[in-house]
Amino acid sequence: MKLVKKGAEADIYQTKWQNSNAILKIRKIKTYRNSSLDSKIRKQRTIKESQMLSLVKSFGIPTPLVYFVNLKKTSITMQEIPGKPVHDLSESKIIGLSKDIGKLVGTLHKNGVMHGDLTTSNFI
Repeated sequence: MKLVKKGAEADIYQTKWQNSNAILKIRKIKTYRNSSLDSKIRKQRTIKESQMLSLVKSFGIPTPLVYFVNLKKTSITMQEIPGKPVHDLSESKIIGLSKDIGKLVGTLHKNGVMHGDLTTSNFI
């Protein structure tokens, strides 16, 4: 496993899943919260995220396939999407992609889904 990104809510790793490149997202324990509450929140968010990834795929939005959800470890193993995050692209490429990103976000909203963390780090 190779650490790709440390975030406030989760750490992201490159890994393998049945001989395929994959991403492993592990939600972090929040020691400032009551431990049983923290566990419940992390489990709920893990379930919701995995469900949303599958749901929005049905709208035609390109999302990674969910391979495995581990509620005990509050982790999701998903398909690795090749490419660069939008925030790593040149300004001219970002401007060129903006309309397409806007259409994707519009499709989410039209179907009653709000992203919650709409940043250029979350688009490849």
